[in-house]
Amino acid sequence: MASSIIDTRRKRASFCYDRIGPAGETIAFGTYPFSRCIQHRKLSLSFEDDGGIIRYHRLFAGKTIEANIASGNREYTIMPSAPLHLPKPVTDFLQIRFDEIAIEPGAKTVIFVTAPLEIAVTLKAENAAAKTLDVFSFAKPKFALYGTATRGVITRFIRSPVSSVPVPVKNYKEFLLRLEIENTADTWASIGRVILFMKGLSLYWDSASVAACASVSIINTETAVVTCEDTPLRKDMTRAETLYRSRRVDEFCNVKGVVSENTFTMDMGLK
Repeated sequence: MASSIIDTRRKRASFCYDRIGPAGETIAFGTYPFSRCIQHRKLSLSFEDDGGIIRYHRLFAGKTIEANIASGNREYTIMPSAPLHLPKPVTDFLQIRFDEIAIEPGAKTVIFVTAPLEIAVTLKAENAAAKTLDVFSFAKPKFALYGTATRGVITRFIRSPVSSVPVPVKNYKEFLLRLEIENTADTWASIGRVILFMKGLSLYWDSASVAACASVSIINTETAVVTCEDTPLRKDMTRAETLYRSRRVDEFCNVKGVVSENTFTMDMGLK
């Protein structure tokens, strides 16, 4: 009996999926059988059948997570997720700072920025929603306040370079965000940050990258409406599953009326 267990483990180890792409800049998202493990940089993820109970094992950055699973389904999905969960559910908002752009009245422009990503491991059962088994991230979380303590929101925070064309991203760590910005005001306006309501964010992925799209409508020099769009950056990208339920009012926002299902109204400055 002992030898058969050892042989089974050796067989599983031979199915490990290693990193792909130049210098391991991408990780393979998708659905795999439990016999397939993932190894990428500091991550080792595997499942083991122990007499009908599936044992999940994840080693990441020196820390180990384990879980037991009883399921007839023998597949799991590893996919990108918005940075909502780690180190715990602190905020539903993401603030991206970038070099300021001055936009003339009535003009539109498209820019690309990057933002941090989490990775989710999910399980499926027939006639049931997906279960989130595990979430981890290669990106270290940072937070900042948009507005004031009496009138503002806590945000996940990132500074990003800005580009007029899509740039390569490390898909295990970050996603590419396409921003279409329109200045609807009758004066010049400058913008150097956006606030996204992450529960309205739609992530798409392929073998090369993870991406999302959003639009920004500048109302005046201090106000803009940021809308998350459910649109892939490129054809044939796969939409990541939604791992949460959208809420119309968020407990971490003390500014009533600025949040809806996929929009956030920035009325406390654009720079």
